[in-house]
Amino acid sequence: MVGILLGTISYLLGSIVFGLLFAKILKIGDLTTNGSGNVGATNIIRVSGKRWVGVLTAIFDSLKGFIPVVAAKGLGISVLELNIIGCLAVLGHIFPIWTRFSKGGKGVATFIGVNLGLNFIIGIIMLIVWAVTFLFNKISSLASIVMVTTCIIANLFFLEFIQTLPIVIIAMLILFKHKKNIIGLLNGSEQSLKI
Repeated sequence: MVGILLGTISYLLGSIVFGLLFAKILKIGDLTTNGSGNVGATNIIRVSGKRWVGVLTAIFDSLKGFIPVVAAKGLGISVLELNIIGCLAVLGHIFPIWTRFSKGGKGVATFIGVNLGLNFIIGIIMLIVWAVTFLFNKISSLASIVMVTTCIIANLFFLEFIQTLPIVIIAMLILFKHKKNIIGLLNGSEQSLKI
């Protein structure tokens, strides 16, 4: 019963679309019709031209995944349940109830927050992989794809499969959400980000 309650709270928290909120508060415009159409940190930087707004969005989106997992850890929830609770936050970000399951993001920042809460070392490795990849090519989507793939490999090779299966499944969903970016990377049309 506690797990169900925490999972529901995690999903509802994940459904808060901070990119849209910050864009509205700062009168940046509708992220869903400008730039890439995404509501995450990268697009809010593109549309607003302000790096700090993107950083703020990324931090708040990460906290949506981090807070429920850490809170659940304090209640002695099993590892499998922790993974599910974290994944529900990511699902909330991708399919937010507050926007009728549309206008969600790709889940990258929230996924990082979840992993930082579940296994801090894996979370830090993910951040380093993202930063290093981005440093070399300035393409946020490629950095995200490499980072999520690294997380999948780390979970499959170093952690117990059944317990981390939800994380692997949600990571595959995040990669699927990047399908247009993958096509853009393959044909050379994916845009870099100047920050």
